[in-house]
Amino acid sequence: MKSIKPDSVILITKSKEDLIESKTDFYGFENNLIYFPAIKISVIEENPSFFNAINNISDYQVIIFQSGHAVRSFKALIKDIQIDYSNIFIICIGEKTASFCKKFNIPVNHIPVIYSAEGLIEEVELLGLKNSNILIPGSSISERDLVNALSKFNNKVDFIPVYETILNNEVQIENVRKEKPDIFIFTSPSNFRNFNQLLEIKEEENYFDGRLIASLGTTTKKAIEKKGLNVDIVPKTFTVSEVFKVIKEEYCLN
Repeated sequence: MKSIKPDSVILITKSKEDLIESKTDFYGFENNLIYFPAIKISVIEENPSFFNAINNISDYQVIIFQSGHAVRSFKALIKDIQIDYSNIFIICIGEKTASFCKKFNIPVNHIPVIYSAEGLIEEVELLGLKNSNILIPGSSISERDLVNALSKFNNKVDFIPVYETILNNEVQIENVRKEKPDIFIFTSPSNFRNFNQLLEIKEEENYFDGRLIASLGTTTKKAIEKKGLNVDIVPKTFTVSEVFKVIKEEYCLN
């Protein structure tokens, strides 16, 4: 089993501001971190499909938010439009996503026990998610696994992109080139792909050899494994705090 020293360098594909806003518990690693958010979020302003859905919001029984980015982009688009959520069942994938809804006064009715699309799919029968009109605002490059799974239960699912992820070249590229981190925490498939692009990594297996890799969720894990890499850590609860906890308790040499 791989192990690290307490002063090992950790790269995480999140900004410091985002982690602080999320009230992340760093478990003493805050001085070891390289913040490397490899993506920027761009709201899709010209969005007739979205505004058509908002104009007919009473047709939907369910709205599903899969990320904080989706919630923030949704809110940025509706601006001051008043929406009656009283007859809509709002589902958030994860506590962080739910916290953004609450910040924008969007009521949250359910958070799956497992913070992932797969976790929600496991609860479809329990929630009675059948014969419903469902709106999912999301990323332009999101996988459509959840849409396909929900459609099998006779649901009409409208997945509408509300934001795009673009390459963020305002990160510490040269610092990472000079000193390769001991641990990599990838928080999304886009961040993993963009990291490789920014560092111009051609042979992923050689670059990450001997390094500890953590993934925030199973979707990210699959994207990393497609490049022939082993993912060492996928926390049971898909939060950054939980990743740091696992590193501290299971991999860090005291």
